[in-house]
Amino acid sequence: MDSLEEQLFTAVSRGDTNCVNCLLAQGANVNIVCSSGRTPLGTAAQMGNMAILQILLDAANVPAALSENFYKQEQGNHHHLKYRSKKNRHDYPHTNSSRKHAGAFGHKDNLSSKTTNIGAACQDVNSEVARKQGSLDLTSDLGLDSTMMDLSNPSSKTQNLGYFIVVHKDRSALHSPNSKEEENLKHTFDENWNQDMNECASSCVGVQSNEISASALNDDRTPDGMDRLEWDVEVEDKEKSSEGGEEDDSWASLYRWYADILDRTSSLLQLPQHCDVNHQDVYGRCAVHYAAEQGHVDALHLLTAAGCRLDIGDSDNLTPLHLAAARDHYTVVKMLLTAGVEVNRKTSDKTSALHIAATRGFIDTVRMLLDGGANIDSLDASDRTPLILAVLRGHDDVVALLIKHGAKVNIEEIHGYTPLCEAVWQKVVPMVQMLLDAGAKITQSHFLLHYAIMHRHIEMAELLLKAGSIVNLRDDNGDSPLIVAARTGVCQLAELLLRNGAAVNYPNALTGSMPLHEAVEFIRESKYSTFESMFHILRSYGAVLNVQTCTGGDTPLFRAILLEKDRAAALLIRHGTDVNLCDVGSCVVDNLCLARKRNNFRLAQMIVYAGFDLQHCTPDLQPPPKSKALSMDNLRDWLTYMKFNPMRLTELCRLVIRAQMGERVCEKIASLYFPLTLKKYVLLEDIDFCD
Repeated sequence: MDSLEEQLFTAVSRGDTNCVNCLLAQGANVNIVCSSGRTPLGTAAQMGNMAILQILLDAANVPAALSENFYKQEQGNHHHLKYRSKKNRHDYPHTNSSRKHAGAFGHKDNLSSKTTNIGAACQDVNSEVARKQGSLDLTSDLGLDSTMMDLSNPSSKTQNLGYFIVVHKDRSALHSPNSKEEENLKHTFDENWNQDMNECASSCVGVQSNEISASALNDDRTPDGMDRLEWDVEVEDKEKSSEGGEEDDSWASLYRWYADILDRTSSLLQLPQHCDVNHQDVYGRCAVHYAAEQGHVDALHLLTAAGCRLDIGDSDNLTPLHLAAARDHYTVVKMLLTAGVEVNRKTSDKTSALHIAATRGFIDTVRMLLDGGANIDSLDASDRTPLILAVLRGHDDVVALLIKHGAKVNIEEIHGYTPLCEAVWQKVVPMVQMLLDAGAKITQSHFLLHYAIMHRHIEMAELLLKAGSIVNLRDDNGDSPLIVAARTGVCQLAELLLRNGAAVNYPNALTGSMPLHEAVEFIRESKYSTFESMFHILRSYGAVLNVQTCTGGDTPLFRAILLEKDRAAALLIRHGTDVNLCDVGSCVVDNLCLARKRNNFRLAQMIVYAGFDLQHCTPDLQPPPKSKALSMDNLRDWLTYMKFNPMRLTELCRLVIRAQMGERVCEKIASLYFPLTLKKYVLLEDIDFCD
């Protein structure tokens, strides 16, 4: 069966007022942390149940069997001492040590106790329990006529009255001539101590304050942990030894007497225990934490009136203000600030209430905290300010409010990121504009323009260019913004960069690739129209066709043929790319060789008609035997025929014209007054790649 405390927690969770009253009447302790790790008071505060909360706050736990236990303890005092510990079993020769020694100081063997009255009655299960403070009247031969029992401090239950040091002398000293004098001194010391105890107890009579009563019983000299010690020596009464006299073992008798005094006074520590409003559960939280987190203002007022601490932190150092700000309980935040809580209190990770409210976008709570004196540029464990967190979560209104109150817009967090960096990475143009208007500076090292282009954000890129981003800055991969734009295939971005001064032939710092190389490689063949538009934009700003990367022979044409992008290769050939450009030392494969490996007849024809050197670059093609007829539909036979037979006059003229005009052949031919059919022939448009 569950304990009374577990039943009390269950009753509080159910909101059963009657059951709570009954369990408290039976002596359930409201300050016990239950198996769930929570306290009944914290649960009631979380639920906002004002009735149960008031009952728990008014409750005082008084053990019902206090007087009976106390009587039994005093009746079995000697037996209790006899079996207190089994650690050391020694026989100490003494005779009637307890009785004789106690008699010498005016003590009897047994403590006669009067009635012990402790009020713990339940008047009605449907009404609030009327609990009275218990009173304990004790009469003993110690001279304690009455002692006040209103000692409700829970800590007093676990503290000793003090500890004693007994000097163990040599047994031979007991028979020395000075033993009589030493016993007289001991007798005088005990009488004085007894008198002080009586005066201390008498001074407590009639005093109603718990603090005064507790201070009368608690000795500050008792070190921590002494309250859990057990007697380490078994002291038993021994019969008179036949060899020895009736002389007592002085130190054992004194030890026995002190133990007897402590046992007699231990029952005074079983006192009524009032509800500890600041009692923490296993999570380090008090009732005020749960009330603030759930926004129960009435419960907070009740707990505050009961003396709860409003600035107490839990295991993560979260205060009620943090929890209220995290739930946007504006009224609770206002109440706590009015009560004088520390507005800049931080958690274990150095997070303030303003950090939390700004992160979650609670603008009213943010405004209340700022009006309450919150540090607007407070840093958390990662050196982030509330402004950085608000930008990170995209809360425009909170960002505007923080900037209005003077938040620093260029402060950097632990990695060097600024609020502007976070705004660009969130791709929120109005927030970027807001920060720039407030004086935010572009940090070139974070390559914000590259980021905007990579995410195809034209408006963001335009805003950053106006703010001063370097248009030709290379990032850690060696790419310029234009190379990134060519890779994405967004023609508007490429044109925007070129209008703002981007270098069209500025290569990658690591590979030597030009924007044209990247356009050829990354724009899919299925999006040929996009590549064609990008190609014309780059060419209009002076892109070079016959450019190589750090790898010799790696031209845009070679890369297009290698990646099987035939239409892109054809476009490059028509615009005057040198088909013979190849670095034999680094790459033995030329453009025609790639086309032959794929058996691409039309692409091979275009390469030959564009001026490929068959005589020196095709050593594998030998003159055919006279008896063998060549098939013009076979690529090898056609190449053999073209190598060992002269071209037609029209083909030679086209070849000469193209060689003279070079990379500007398309622009120059388009400007001439040639017939359209002739223009198409010169530009090799008679070879169709659409099929």
